Amino acid sequence: MRVVMAVFRGTLRAAIRQGVQHGQLWPPEGKNRQQVENLLHTLGRTTWHVPIRERYPYGHGVLIYLARDLRGGSLATRRRLAGDGQQVVCWYEERAKATGEQAHRRTRRLPLEPCLGHWRLHVPPARAVRVRWWGL
Repeated sequence: MRVVMAVFRGTLRAAIRQGVQHGQLWPPEGKNRQQVENLLHTLGRTTWHVPIRERYPYGHGVLIYLARDLRGGSLATRRRLAGDGQQVVCWYEERAKATGEQAHRRTRRLPLEPCLGHWRLHVPPARAVRVRWWGL
């Protein structure tokens, strides 16, 4: 674990240093680049405690969840029932409360602005590689 923590510390410090040098990150207000460099140097000499945990025991469930999200998830066209320019109506499945119980299909109304905000979070940045659903 100590090796992983040291690699993480070095990788994060290098990324911050590179971001500041290339103008992608800015020093905090009242600090200059040299002060940021001094802080990174000091942080490099301290021990970081990075929590390393066991792998998630329900990996298959996580994979199914991600596959659904990659195929559109709650934003899929098939889930939208109506829209009037003010609100969007879509359906979702409420999880079963007990083992063996069926999930219940429900509808919800969302104001247009929060719905578009949620949709924008799923728009990939320019030149990003998009993952398709096959293979999951």
